[in-house]
Amino acid sequence: MRAVLVTERAGDEPGGVETFTRALKAALPGLKVVDFASPPTTIMHRLCATRLGRVSGELLQGLELRRRLLAELRREAADVVLVNGSFAWCIHGRRLGIPVAVVFHGNWAGFGRYAIEPRQWHRRWRYIRYLGTLQRMAGKGNACIAVSAAVQRQLLSYYGLHSTVIPNGVNTALFSPGDQHSARREVGEQDAGRIFVFVGRPTREKGYDVVRAVALLRPQWRFLAVLDRPSADPPPNVRELVAVPHGDLARLYRAADALLFPSRFEGCSYVPLEAMACDTPVVVSRVGLFEDDNAAGAVVDGWDPQAYADALEQVACDAPRLRPRSHVVGRYDLETFVEAYRRFCNGLLDGWAAGDSG
Repeated sequence: MRAVLVTERAGDEPGGVETFTRALKAALPGLKVVDFASPPTTIMHRLCATRLGRVSGELLQGLELRRRLLAELRREAADVVLVNGSFAWCIHGRRLGIPVAVVFHGNWAGFGRYAIEPRQWHRRWRYIRYLGTLQRMAGKGNACIAVSAAVQRQLLSYYGLHSTVIPNGVNTALFSPGDQHSARREVGEQDAGRIFVFVGRPTREKGYDVVRAVALLRPQWRFLAVLDRPSADPPPNVRELVAVPHGDLARLYRAADALLFPSRFEGCSYVPLEAMACDTPVVVSRVGLFEDDNAAGAVVDGWDPQAYADALEQVACDAPRLRPRSHVVGRYDLETFVEAYRRFCNGLLDGWAAGDSG
């Protein structure tokens, strides 16, 4: 089977979509990736850098990705095309003559409703109406994959799209248990007491405001925050680590007593799964995967910093009996992910051959 993945970026960045792309290459050997980021030499890239691009970049990127996909298919035919998110608004299987599956790592309509503050009405409109419409167009007539049951429900509720749930899978060989004392020496925290780790962007959407508030409530605790950029004036007990390579996250998870991940919107984030694979318990918000899955640690309703502080204290005390890694192996590991995608793509091809073109 020759598969093509259409995505915005395909580099080695530590983001979730890039991690997904690497995992998909393991599931579908020979996978060809068509991305927008490279080479950045077309008129569409120049347009995206203008004011027009800041307003309608997803439209322009979708058109450019479709052009690049068609050029790739002219070079070599493919059996199936997978597309990350709303960029498939102008890519449809019936027009290509081969099956197309759109992978929804979340959905913009839900993100706008739950992650953006009501007073930011212009941003909410952009996500709920504009980007949401593009995602609805992407799914219509194509097969749809949701990364969690929560995303599946939202796709049906907001867009009227039916989907198959395939959760993300983590590399449990890379993210594995290790000695906490050794890990703390490696990250320069050998003298700390309680240590908690956060991984994500320093934004309200990711709950970093909650992390900072918890740090102020518990000044005796140490917090390691792995970010893509530094924030302004972090509390004194928060150590911010910027642009940590993905492979180096394991030692930070091992050094921590627990992961703190109070995100306001997720689909199936890799971060809690990676932490649990390292046998580190997690304290997460009840969003995305954890609307239905009680994590090895604590799932907190809402975003009250005191509730997260209390949950961290309880989880740190309970850590020896939680066995978080057993929660991941066989359910959210790379092997399960690989098997599920191969089975899905084979079924998609069988259905297409039988005349079910979506």
